[in-house]
Amino acid sequence: MSVDIISRNMQAPCRALLDYWLKIRGSKPAPFRADLRPGDIVSLLPNLMILEYRDPGQLIYRLTGTEIVNRMGHDFTGRNLYEISLPEEADSARYQFDALRAQPCGLILNLLLRSHRDVAFVAELIFLPLSDRDGTINQLVTVVGEVKDNAKFNVSGKIASMTALSSEFLDIGSGVPANWTRALKATG
Repeated sequence: MSVDIISRNMQAPCRALLDYWLKIRGSKPAPFRADLRPGDIVSLLPNLMILEYRDPGQLIYRLTGTEIVNRMGHDFTGRNLYEISLPEEADSARYQFDALRAQPCGLILNLLLRSHRDVAFVAELIFLPLSDRDGTINQLVTVVGEVKDNAKFNVSGKIASMTALSSEFLDIGSGVPANWTRALKATG
């Protein structure tokens, strides 16, 4: 069963980025990177990241918002997402981001993060594809929203700086990978 992502409950920054992304996408599977105008989403910029697909096995942070840098204690810009993922989560991350690129869809991740001040918190991230002028998905835009009511997540025990709690692909018009169990469908 698909659920309409327009009515899906999301953290406010994730909802705002999705709404903006749907607006600039038009009839394309994904908006062009050039369609993304920082002046249109000023309130999201401190928690915004842009990642770029490069060689196989490389998903490089091109931009890391200032609030993310302040909270986590370091700037991810220039780093490979797969190299900073936990080893036991790297294969799953690679599969999800490769699948997102092959079949344009969104991805919602809930992560347990530990700040550089050793404070654990749950964050919701939405990843949405961006394309170059020939339509190739070459970047992802994402925003981080803190989950205030995290009772549905088990956050006990020792955690690393970043641990995946849940993930789901979002159908933004091109479907989701066939072997993924939960999909939310965009109708807007």
